[in-house]
Amino acid sequence: MLLLTAREFSHQLVYALLADKTHFESDLPIEKIKGAIALYNLICDDGNFGNRHGDLVELYLFLSCVQWMRGYHDESFVSLNKSLEHAKALETVCDGSERTFTAPLLSLVSFRKERSEGITKNLPDDWPWWSCPVFRQAEREIKSDPRWAEWVKKTRE
Repeated sequence: MLLLTAREFSHQLVYALLADKTHFESDLPIEKIKGAIALYNLICDDGNFGNRHGDLVELYLFLSCVQWMRGYHDESFVSLNKSLEHAKALETVCDGSERTFTAPLLSLVSFRKERSEGITKNLPDDWPWWSCPVFRQAEREIKSDPRWAEWVKKTRE
């Protein structure tokens, strides 16, 4: 239940940010998205996010876009790499097996994630996960940065 609440909270937070484009005129969205990520880290304090690695993929993809828009280009690529780490971790649990979380707050919670192909390979197409017209310029810019091509290459490995 904690992770479902975290997912709902993070989605509502993003929708609230997207509802007013003036939010993107400051670093407020960066701090809010980092806060949502911190909530997952608080719950899964041992780093085992299980099937919720996918939620972190989404948040880090979105964070990278907002960081790029605000001029934090290096940090944007750090977030892209974090999304890739979580995508790879998600692929490891997508085998249909029943698994159990290991964090103290979730030690009795199990999950099953069916096989899913191409999670990491789809990351460049999924970026920035949530979309809105203010992101178009950021998309053109980040995809022209040579680091984008390097990151895309890592998603194909």
